[in-house]
Amino acid sequence: MTTQSSKGPIPVQAPHNQVEAFNQDGSCPPTIENVTIDWTSSLSLSPWNQETICLLAADFHLKIKTGAYPTIVYDADSMNVDTLHRLCMQKLSRTHDACRQQAEVHSQPIEW
Repeated sequence: MTTQSSKGPIPVQAPHNQVEAFNQDGSCPPTIENVTIDWTSSLSLSPWNQETICLLAADFHLKIKTGAYPTIVYDADSMNVDTLHRLCMQKLSRTHDACRQQAEVHSQPIEW
């Protein structure tokens, strides 16, 4: 099945040297100002990806809690950071799968 997200360009990959440094010793962490995912690694097992997803969830939680998105009514019971973290994981998992599929298609040799 082709989804809209699988038709677009592959999202920007986190800088490899920065990911390696963070995964080894916690230096050069991801920041909310320049959020990138390591699309070549597992979302749930990569320390880089887990830190990035935590940043996204916490940032979104703060924004909805403070009214940055006026169309979203904040509900403390259902919009806690853990719930938002799970939602981020679900959404990013779909994008991750689409990226992997697209990368596989582009890596196939052309047959004439």
